[in-house]
Amino acid sequence: MTAYPAPAPAHGDAAGFKLLALFLGLVVCLMGFFGLWLALSAQHARDDANKAVAASAQAQSMPGMDMSSRAAVAGGTYATPSFAGVA
Repeated sequence: MTAYPAPAPAHGDAAGFKLLALFLGLVVCLMGFFGLWLALSAQHARDDANKAVAASAQAQSMPGMDMSSRAAVAGGTYATPSFAGVA
């Protein structure tokens, strides 16, 4: 027989830290997936913008719009028409 009682095993002393570690691990995983989704979305948006630029370069003007009367100046810009006296 021993001279002192055996200590009782510690149950639940670090339960809060264990739950915190679990939830922080889940949050890190979710943030990783969210970051991956953001990166893929940005890549797709860039691809879509490049396609739109290529498509607009092929189309010279809108159907039904007469753009021939505008004289182009340096830099490819032109004055916009005034609609002050229309209304």
